Amino acid sequence: MDPVLTTDFGDVIADLIRVHHRALATRWFERLLALLPVEAREVFPTESMLDHIPALILAIGDGLRLPDQDAVAANTAILEKARELGALRHAQRASLHQVLREYQILSAVLVAFVVSEMEQALLAPPPGDIVNVVARLHAAVNVLAQTTVETFVTLYTDTIARQTARLEEFTRMAAHEWRQPLGALQFGLTLLRRPDLAPERAERTWDAVERTVNHLIELTHKLETVARMHGIDDSMLTQNVSLTTVAGEAARQLRDMADARRR
Repeated sequence: MDPVLTTDFGDVIADLIRVHHRALATRWFERLLALLPVEAREVFPTESMLDHIPALILAIGDGLRLPDQDAVAANTAILEKARELGALRHAQRASLHQVLREYQILSAVLVAFVVSEMEQALLAPPPGDIVNVVARLHAAVNVLAQTTVETFVTLYTDTIARQTARLEEFTRMAAHEWRQPLGALQFGLTLLRRPDLAPERAERTWDAVERTVNHLIELTHKLETVARMHGIDDSMLTQNVSLTTVAGEAARQLRDMADARRR
């Protein structure tokens, strides 16, 4: 069979993306889970959030129908979903590299889909149309990625600022709590260096020094507890999971949602 020529390649791909947008979301989700050390349900904790990626893919596809290259950038509802993804990824303690990688994977999934559909449907559009469609796909994904990253970076910067303020507060508190016992300890050590110090006075001074040292140890433990309560030592949480199990669960969730919408 000879290849089918088409002069509306963007519309053809847009139609195909609309038909297969949930399958594309599943492909993206399965590859995404390889990057996230969490359970499948923790990636998108609500059905609303789980539905964001299919919605973004739909918007990308619909943007191919419009002559305006910035159609996706003008879609405020879709941009808000991209911002919500940025907030979710920040809450999940993702890295900026991970957020960018997720969108790179989305671009790769969409381009692979275009190539696959061309081969299966024996489409033979002009090379310029292919380049234009692929370029517009990448541009749309980049707009969404930029929106997500801007939200992520803003929240991350705010978090760093709050942590810095808490650390400064903790440092002032620690300095205040340590100042008095350290002064007493310094005075006791100076007194013990005196050669004319009476044995009874020296013994009392040693007792005072020992009590001060024990007090400093207890104070240090208390300050460590305060530091943990204020999240000063805030580190990334990681967890090893079975990718096969997680990907299967993710695909099942998307299939269940798709089946529910058909009823």
